[in-house]
Amino acid sequence: MSGGAPAGGAPGEHGQDPSDPRRWKALAVCLIAGFITWLDISIVNVALPSIRIALHASPSDLQWVVSGYAFAFGLLLIPAGRFGDAHGRHNVFVFGMVLFALASAAAGAASGPAWLIVARVAQGAAAGVTAPQITGLIGQLFWGAERGRAFGLLGATMSFSTAIGPLLGGLLIQFTGQEAGWHHVLHVSIPISIIAMILAYRYVPRKGVIKRQRESMDPVGVLILAAGISDLALVQKVLKPALEEFRKRKDKEAEARIHNNLGLAANKLGDRIASIAFLHLAGGMFAEVGAKHEEAGVLLNLASAYRESRDQEQEVKALLDAVAILRRTGDVRRELLATGNLGTAFLTLDRAQEAIEPLTRAIEWAKQNSDKKYTALLLHNLGVAFKKVGRLQESEITIEESHSLFGGCVLVDPSVSSVG
Repeated sequence: MSGGAPAGGAPGEHGQDPSDPRRWKALAVCLIAGFITWLDISIVNVALPSIRIALHASPSDLQWVVSGYAFAFGLLLIPAGRFGDAHGRHNVFVFGMVLFALASAAAGAASGPAWLIVARVAQGAAAGVTAPQITGLIGQLFWGAERGRAFGLLGATMSFSTAIGPLLGGLLIQFTGQEAGWHHVLHVSIPISIIAMILAYRYVPRKGVIKRQRESMDPVGVLILAAGISDLALVQKVLKPALEEFRKRKDKEAEARIHNNLGLAANKLGDRIASIAFLHLAGGMFAEVGAKHEEAGVLLNLASAYRESRDQEQEVKALLDAVAILRRTGDVRRELLATGNLGTAFLTLDRAQEAIEPLTRAIEWAKQNSDKKYTALLLHNLGVAFKKVGRLQESEITIEESHSLFGGCVLVDPSVSSVG
């Protein structure tokens, strides 16, 4: 996207039309894709006895049929998200659906355990390719409270598909028989995938490529993510009883806090996609009950998750929303700290002109509060912004002032931390 608003600008100033009715149709396509990718996590469980008999599969084989899908799903989330940013989410979304349909066909046609395991891993990989495009598209197409509602619908779809999977699988086996039922269980996603592909061509926008320098797919980070996937599942299991209790009481604020904590846990464990989904759910719930202070905190956490995913476009959107809320609530300290982060995010996106105003405001506040380290960091970034827009004399003076605060030695991280 090109162009943007200064802090607190309107969504329409960032290249998106928030009144475009097609965004809801695009969301429906995303929910269809989300439904089938999460459905295949649980639907296969009821088919395992039939698979064991038909393919002479060992307990270890059956474990891989289940866990291979989830493992491949988790491993590809971050690299696929980056690939979608670079090549367009529409194209990668459609590719993911094509691969998912082909892998589902291969799984249902398996003649042995090894074939089925490979096909299930391919299914999980296709789901991992598709999932970050879904969350990215929602972030691209929706703003503010609408974005929270859109992620709420995604979360509800994920929960529903996981819950209904065993029931749907059981019905397919009951009506088609034990011997053939497992084939139908694994083939059930094919027509839905084809429908999602066709609708995607019509309703999912093709724009939204984020121009960045060439980046590695970070294989070491992917391995670390693999280690964290099982830990996140454990955290969710521990918090699930509390979440269900709050839902029974209809205590949305408490439920939102649980989702916020899950989002923070997922971010710590490296699962950015899960983190972003949980945080959007939390933000939407806080917005619904009017808890503006908490909503702003979630938006700052969300900006941090986007920054660590190297998605500065979405980080900027989250920070703009947070700054607007904090300005209305009179939380000057957090507003100006977030404003400094906003300026730094603009600079990282090479949008130097837009970085100058928020960085200048944040520097004034930091000087008044005698925060030398933060002031030096922001001054250096402001100097870089001045240089990029051709204001060379101001750049030299500002960077010199920055260096003087730390005796000529300032370590600058262009992704300064958000404040919770």
